Parts: sequence; structure tokens; C-alpha cells
Amino acid sequence: MLLSVIIATYNRSSVLKQSLDCFQEQTNRNFEVIVAIDGSTDDTVEMLRDYKSDFDIRWVDTCET
Repeated sequence: MLLSVIIATYNRSSVLKQSLDCFQEQTNRNFEVIVAIDGSTDDTVEMLRDYKSDFDIRWVDTCET
């Protein structure tokens, strides 16, 4: 069974990166991370685009129209 982890964030790309780094340490990779970006104006999207991971990461900006 795939586990979906949802993280809501707003202008906290460094904290989000730390969280994702912790997921990298997991031995069971049967999960995905979904990030809900609440209109962040920092570099959150850029950080997610550049982030290299061994697990699936998807994101949605909840303020985009």
C-alpha cells in the first residue's frame, strides 16, 4: 500500500527541504510526498524543481488560478 504524505507550506522552503531530507533517510520507500504550496513568494517552487529524491514528490500551489 502506498502512503501519501501531505505537507502544507507557506514561505518556508528551508524547513520544507529539511523535512524532505528526513524522508530521504527512510528505508521503506513505499510513499509519496505531496506539497501544498499556499501562495508562497519565496523559492519554494524552485527548490522543489531542483530537489533530487528517491521518492515521488508532487506539488500544487493552492493559490494558482
